[in-house]
Amino acid sequence: MKRNVIIIAILALSMVMIFSSQVSAAWGRGDKARKLDQGKRIELIVKKLDLTREQADKFTARAESAQKTIKADQAAIKEAGDRLKDELSKDQPDKNVIHDLINKIGQKMTEMRIARTDSLLELQKTLTPEQKTKFREMSKKKGGKIPLIWR
Repeated sequence: MKRNVIIIAILALSMVMIFSSQVSAAWGRGDKARKLDQGKRIELIVKKLDLTREQADKFTARAESAQKTIKADQAAIKEAGDRLKDELSKDQPDKNVIHDLINKIGQKMTEMRIARTDSLLELQKTLTPEQKTKFREMSKKKGGKIPLIWR
């Protein structure tokens, strides 16, 4: 039983690390975009989609708002992951604490996904048919992955 709890905890930590590393990946730019700050990434997407000033302003405001939410959730995930590691390193880890921490990590990951999706949907509302087509093409080039802004 203890072995199963440890395996579940390790899997949860692995998921946290995988999703955290995705944040540093960029949409269509590989390693170069990982080095771009959030503002530069937003500019890149605005340029690729050829957004109007009004579209760009709405997109930028929404993306920055979503990013603040995502950063807060990432901090909570990291804190829960650290607590999970600490609990697992104890001689007698508390199964209930471990389960609560795993649930908290899962909840925060879900909240991040919802924030990203909401932001994506808001952007799509503002796009012209041509921009929507270009957006779909850009997504297909990345294997259907969503842009970094929403990761």
